[in-house]
Amino acid sequence: NALAGASFATADVGFAVDFDGVLFRTANGGASWQIVDTDTDFKARDVFALSPTRLVVLAPGGRLLRSTDGGITFRATGTAAVRSLATRGHSIGGAIVVSGPRGIALTTNAGATWRLVPGPRSGRSRLRLELEQCTSATVCWVVTTNRRLYRTVNAGRSWTDVTAGVGFRIQRLAFADRRSGYVVVRAT
Repeated sequence: NALAGASFATADVGFAVDFDGVLFRTANGGASWQIVDTDTDFKARDVFALSPTRLVVLAPGGRLLRSTDGGITFRATGTAAVRSLATRGHSIGGAIVVSGPRGIALTTNAGATWRLVPGPRSGRSRLRLELEQCTSATVCWVVTTNRRLYRTVNAGRSWTDVTAGVGFRIQRLAFADRRSGYVVVRAT
């Protein structure tokens, strides 16, 4: 099947999720793959590996599972607040970021604990997020539903509107750090 997500902890050890929600593991750089049994009703959407033994699996509805033994056993992770916003994610260095329209959460210990990153505000209201990318545990870029691009360098304590000059609807973000990156835009 086509892949929905993949994450390699090393050049040899990696995990992949197909579009049927099945999780796979390789220990030889993808030469062969084994199905990983998460549990009978869990359909994986994406996987994030921090090491050959530590990984987090995301499923529809914000369900999150973590493993500290390379996928042999799994336990549920994330508070209700984290699960309520987890619709997509990515890994960055030693952290895993999950996010959705309502916000961002990240873990630096493979899901043992999660920290919520408050999003930008308009007045008293938090803006809904369309896109987001974090490049570290403190630096994140977001596109909000009001078509603005914001950046935080202090884990969401403050946000800077950096939309000036973009002028189009942003479709993707690709940032390397707090200063360098690209946006893919569509003319409106």
